[in-house]
Amino acid sequence: MPIEDVDFALIGPGRLGLRLAQALIKAGWRCTKIRGRRDRKHYGHQLLPAGTPWDSWDEPIPSQTPPLIIVSVEDDSITSVAEALVKELPPGPRVILHTSGLLTSDALDPCREAGARVASWHPLQSFPIQGHVEFSGIPCAIEGDQDAVTAGFHVADVLGLEPWIIDRNHKALYHAAAVVGANLSHILIRAACELLSTCPALPLQPGAMLAPLIRTSLDRALESEGFEHLTGPIARDDEMTIQKHFEVLPEELRRAYRALAEYAQKEGRSSASDIEDPAP
Repeated sequence: MPIEDVDFALIGPGRLGLRLAQALIKAGWRCTKIRGRRDRKHYGHQLLPAGTPWDSWDEPIPSQTPPLIIVSVEDDSITSVAEALVKELPPGPRVILHTSGLLTSDALDPCREAGARVASWHPLQSFPIQGHVEFSGIPCAIEGDQDAVTAGFHVADVLGLEPWIIDRNHKALYHAAAVVGANLSHILIRAACELLSTCPALPLQPGAMLAPLIRTSLDRALESEGFEHLTGPIARDDEMTIQKHFEVLPEELRRAYRALAEYAQKEGRSSASDIEDPAP
């Protein structure tokens, strides 16, 4: 696979796929085709040049298969996409990358068996529906066939990511860490905002009021080796305060609060597990 003037195709024009295609086109690469499940009007096609070719599985457009294919679809669709791709792959060297954080390159086994070189290629970042996305500096986990890994490193280098080879046996653990750090913190922050919103006469929106506290806490957490920067009643072993919190929290959130307090206690930072829930 040449390292300059690379042609590529994208399967899966979702949040990541479209941003990835956009960035590669800006870097001078040529997108030979975008393929989605539906017509381009259903996707954020405004991110790409007007002349970018689009098709769908229902209405495929015959075209020359490029040396690089990026598969950016839901995890449970990757293997079925690979099976469909095999019917279109011509003879010759081909690299196929999928962008799942959880699955290994084995999800592309049908293509591997057909002679393609395959790898998983996952940037450790979230991709919003709208707004600018900066790839520079983002870690990118890669594993798979050597030729595909080499190509994946080149794609990462072109976009300014920080590629590294992940042990395939640890992808689930890696992905779980990402979800705990990003998605679960998002859920807790939104829960905190909803709780605060029930207080009358707030001077600002709940998110704006909590922002300084949350940003400081997140910065300290990311700098920590453990829980040494944890503050508040869990860090102080303040059982009375935690008990009061249990009394006012809704049941689902109370269970989450207790579980996190017990986790901190298990790590030797709190004795919150000694606190009893109030009667329902």
